[in-house]
Amino acid sequence: MSRLSLVPATGSSRAERRSVRQRRVMVACAIAVAGLIGYGWGASTAKTVTTSTYVTTAYVGDHIFSATVDGAGFGAATSVSWYDAAGSFHERGWPECLSTIGVQQTVVFGGMWVTGADPGTAMTQVAWVDCRGR
Repeated sequence: MSRLSLVPATGSSRAERRSVRQRRVMVACAIAVAGLIGYGWGASTAKTVTTSTYVTTAYVGDHIFSATVDGAGFGAATSVSWYDAAGSFHERGWPECLSTIGVQQTVVFGGMWVTGADPGTAMTQVAWVDCRGR
C-alpha cells in the first residue's frame, strides 16, 4: 500500500513553483482577454429592429391576411398581437377587425424588416394589428 506524501518531490525548487504560478496567471489572463474580445464583438454586431406603421389595403381570409407595401409582402396567420377597438392590447389571437373573410380592407399594422442569418437576406414580419379605427 502506498502512502500519499505531502512533502514536495525532490528537485522541486522555488523557481519551478514560481514558473507554474506564472503559467496559471498567463492562462487566466488569456481567457479573460478572449472573453472581452468575444463580448465586444457580440455587442458591436447587435441589431436594433424598428417597427413602422403601415396603412394599406390587405386581403383578408380565415385567420390570415396579406398586404403589399412598396413591393414588399407582409402578412400574418393564425395569431398576431393586436389592439382592439377600445385600445386594449392582446398579445395573441386574431384581430376582431379582420373577421370578414374574402374581402379587401384597410388595415393598420406595425411591420418590420428582420435580417436573415445569411448576409444580405431579410424578411418582413408583422408585429401588431391596430383595430382602433384611426
